[in-house]
Amino acid sequence: MNKDLLNIEVQNFIKDNLNSDIPSLSLKKSPFPGISSKELAEQVDSKKRCEHKHPLWFQTPGIYYPPKLAIEQASSELAANYKSNLIIGEDIIDLTGGFGVDTCLFAKKAKNVTHCELNAELSEISEHNSEVLGAKIQYHQVNGIDYLHSTTNKYHTIYIDPSRRVNSKKVFLLKDCEPDIIINLELLRSRSELLMIKTAPLLDIHSTINELKEVSSIHIVSIKNECKELLYLIDNKNCGNDPIIICALIGADETTTYSFKTSEERNFEITEYSDPLDFIYLPDVALLKAGCFKLITRDFSIHKIQ
Repeated sequence: MNKDLLNIEVQNFIKDNLNSDIPSLSLKKSPFPGISSKELAEQVDSKKRCEHKHPLWFQTPGIYYPPKLAIEQASSELAANYKSNLIIGEDIIDLTGGFGVDTCLFAKKAKNVTHCELNAELSEISEHNSEVLGAKIQYHQVNGIDYLHSTTNKYHTIYIDPSRRVNSKKVFLLKDCEPDIIINLELLRSRSELLMIKTAPLLDIHSTINELKEVSSIHIVSIKNECKELLYLIDNKNCGNDPIIICALIGADETTTYSFKTSEERNFEITEYSDPLDFIYLPDVALLKAGCFKLITRDFSIHKIQ
């Protein structure tokens, strides 16, 4: 982390060049001693990527931006805000903190928030930004699972977003991600009242339920009709084999939700069909991902095509 990038004249340069061509900027000579053209271009590029995805960070002076991969992998601010309403209690730990978007919004709801991140530079960047944003968070530059093994602490909520990029390859199954949720599931459940797991949107919901065994609820998060996150919640006080599926359609001003139990969709029988009428209704991707193809005919007074 090059703290010279935080100097006011450098920050103004970054702000003034948000619409510049990044490759051209990286090839020009840096106007600042101790700062390379590559570093300047990276800050400009990453800040620009945050304009709509992380507006609080984008609008706050003094934010230090990580490489674009960390921005791409981070939760959007809208999704992180939704998750902050799902946590319970005052003691929260994010075992895979990364850029720290989720952690900062958790800190708005809970008193004691811990951020674990194995990447030393990313941990340092996140800690700096949380201070700028006024979020009180404890930082540990360590593998989150190793940290749990090293302490006897228990948490009201454990949040984990395992990396889906391993050895430069993209993976999707929980057992292939890092850390491996399945191997560490007993540890995670024994140290939390609520365990929240974020997975790839492509992951099959029912096979994941079978892997995790007891899931309380699944939240399918879509933004602008694009499926962004699958969240599996394991509440030790309320577990079972028939979880509630919540489809969350997040907009700029409001969030619309639709929920049902997996058994409801499985057992519901459609008795009325119709020929094509004036309109074809295509559900939001969150409902499609949820496999909700029958209950919506009941709840929204629509017909399935004959």
